[in-house]
Amino acid sequence: MPDLTQRQRDILDFLMSTEILASVDNISERFSIPHSAAKKDLRILVEKGYVSELGEGDEDKYYRSSGRPAD
Repeated sequence: MPDLTQRQRDILDFLMSTEILASVDNISERFSIPHSAAKKDLRILVEKGYVSELGEGDEDKYYRSSGRPAD
């Protein structure tokens, strides 16, 4: 996973280890990071195919592991 930061790997590990759908708020609180950082990390994970994005609009989106193992 050389293309991911340590925090992105941690977020991915968290999403892979849970059945819940996570929101930006969940990730922000869980990792004690600003919402903007959580959004950016989740967007990168979605773009790389590690995380699936569900819902419409920025505030209503939820995220879960796509089941794709990290490289």
